[in-house]
Amino acid sequence: MLWLWLGEPSGASVRQGQVCRGLTAEPLLAHQDAAHEVRFSLGDARGEPGLRADHWHQLAIVRRAAAVAVGVDGAASPHVRGAAGPIVIGAGLQGKIDEIALFDRPLSADEITALWQAGTATAGR
Repeated sequence: MLWLWLGEPSGASVRQGQVCRGLTAEPLLAHQDAAHEVRFSLGDARGEPGLRADHWHQLAIVRRAAAVAVGVDGAASPHVRGAAGPIVIGAGLQGKIDEIALFDRPLSADEITALWQAGTATAGR
């Protein structure tokens, strides 16, 4: 689990960067468009646009055996899914990553939502 913010002061621009690699055959990428929205992808799997790049977002990366699911902002259903593989975080990413947490077990949807709520309440995100 980690928090991610892509709202650089330079304003909206089309760019992408690796959030992490090694989870799957393809890296987890963040794509920012000209409207200053971000979405995430794993290989050919792309999440829906609509997330503001200048807001903090919580990514919950859940790996079960050979499968990886990435949830955003406490959502019960994954933003993107892929197949599993060592972990490298933040290569070439233009933004900030904060409060990375790795768990030795999959978290339930309720636990992920509770962590999102606790993080937004205490950090003013």
